[in-house]
Amino acid sequence: MISKHIRSLGLELEGGILSYKLSEFEEKMYNELEDFDLYYSVGSDGSVNVPCPSSYSYKECYRWYSNVEIRFWHYDINMLIYFVKELWGHSFRQNATCGNHMHIRFDNIFYASIFSLLDAQLMYINEYKNRYASNPKYIYRLNNQYSQACTSQLCINDNMLNRYGSRYRAINFKSITDKGYTTLEIRIMPYANDANELIDMMMFNIRTVEKIINHFTINDKIIVKAFDLKDIKRSLNKIKRSNGKKKKLMIREVY
Repeated sequence: MISKHIRSLGLELEGGILSYKLSEFEEKMYNELEDFDLYYSVGSDGSVNVPCPSSYSYKECYRWYSNVEIRFWHYDINMLIYFVKELWGHSFRQNATCGNHMHIRFDNIFYASIFSLLDAQLMYINEYKNRYASNPKYIYRLNNQYSQACTSQLCINDNMLNRYGSRYRAINFKSITDKGYTTLEIRIMPYANDANELIDMMMFNIRTVEKIINHFTINDKIIVKAFDLKDIKRSLNKIKRSNGKKKKLMIREVY
């Protein structure tokens, strides 16, 4: 468990890295963590462009990956911190073309339903603004096309139903209602200058999500009416059928 209500935390980290350093990093993590490949994957993102640092030689820059997307999840916060520190220690870098996404898997999926409420999302945004008010790169993300914050219930409803390309939200439900991932995605975090800044982002999100859950629950029972995953599933299947798609969407409500 990451915290009282969060079972695991997943990271999507965009950036650049030396190819041979990435191999060294992966080898070290395989030695440190049994079944590392169950928690880790790597790909690329065409919107990311991190040039090779000027401190590297031409020969090294020839082996530089400028647009990697590194994904890792775990249920132990210490392992996540270790992963981040080792990654940056193996030449990983980010710039303004990068964002950091965090996937939260709850001990009970229905805690995610709290974030279907406008008041809950506004509470998160207020915490975010208070924490990062003096840092322009964080405030910019509030209106970025890939991480815009919702300020109305209609916006949240569209996101839950994945209408109008609405997955690009600060708090994104697509990972809950699509493909059965059952994680709440926080997309608003900007690039990090170093490992410690990324770790600070992780800890901020854990604390803030727990604070919001505690605000809307009494003895771990939700005290407000939030969305029902069964209703969302029915709505999505109805939309799919109206679009001529027969395949039903599967949602794992217990995991």
